[in-house]
Amino acid sequence: MHMHSEIVKLIESGYFNKIGLMCNWSTDEAHFKKHDPEGFRVWQLLQLINYGLDGEKLDKKELLKYWPRIKGRIFDKATQKCLEMLLWPKAS
Repeated sequence: MHMHSEIVKLIESGYFNKIGLMCNWSTDEAHFKKHDPEGFRVWQLLQLINYGLDGEKLDKKELLKYWPRIKGRIFDKATQKCLEMLLWPKAS
């Protein structure tokens, strides 16, 4: 039980994001990518948006392409609004 609480503390502190580690315990990424490459890319984009870019950049063309599948699944609505403003800027 002690080890579990230490791992939880590390996750909550953002340690894994700081060292560039992202753990997806419940996703078989290789299987997902092989059998549903487009769904895998949508999942990857959502992971980056919801959990942090970790130095990566989002591709505007991909965001526009997959936006209908992504927009309702972004956790932080302020992030979604910001992305919408960047993707479709209003003429001033």
